[in-house]
Amino acid sequence: MIHTTYTYTERDVVLYALGVGACIRSATDDNELKYVYNKDGQACVMVLPTFAVLFSPLSLQQRTGLSLASAAQAWLA
Repeated sequence: MIHTTYTYTERDVVLYALGVGACIRSATDDNELKYVYNKDGQACVMVLPTFAVLFSPLSLQQRTGLSLASAAQAWLA
């Protein structure tokens, strides 16, 4: 099994949340605002659970057309 570590920034998380529609109905909705804004001492924005899909092997294949096997072979070549 191949283990991969991904890094992302708070900006990445916020852009994803906005892209999937967070705060689209109301820019002041506390239930969604926590995904795009640090409020009242909140250390960082919350991450939507679906954000992890961006890093799944299937997602990689769909976005790039490469399978993990072909990506590994290319990397090892």
